[in-house]
Amino acid sequence: MRYLRNTFLNSCLITILALTATLHAQTRRAPQPEDLYQLKTVSDPQLSSSGIVFVVTTTSEEKQKDFSHLWWLGASEAEPRQLTFGEHSNYQPRFFPDGRRIAFLSDRGEDEKTGLYVLDLRGGEAQPLIKTDQSISDFT
Repeated sequence: MRYLRNTFLNSCLITILALTATLHAQTRRAPQPEDLYQLKTVSDPQLSSSGIVFVVTTTSEEKQKDFSHLWWLGASEAEPRQLTFGEHSNYQPRFFPDGRRIAFLSDRGEDEKTGLYVLDLRGGEAQPLIKTDQSISDFT
């Protein structure tokens, strides 16, 4: 069991590293300021028995703003898939004890305040978990 978990974790890390290697495929030249818009950073990997969820952050040249989205790589899947979309920041994913849902922070609300959302990994839209007048900065 430990071997399978280590093998799965290693394959997840290789996939995450592959997502960040976009600039290496280009020909050699001096870095340019606009190259920053091609970079993707991967952070906050969360492992469960069913897979791994992680955050990929990009910068929009047009909006001059960072956007973060959640990605999922299931234990039986070969390729990661994007879970969240749009011009929002979605971050700090945490698994529910059942391993089928994740809670996360997002500024997707109408007032652009950061709220706590839940997303079922089996499909569907993210739903607000609690409503508050204040932005949420952290949760456990």
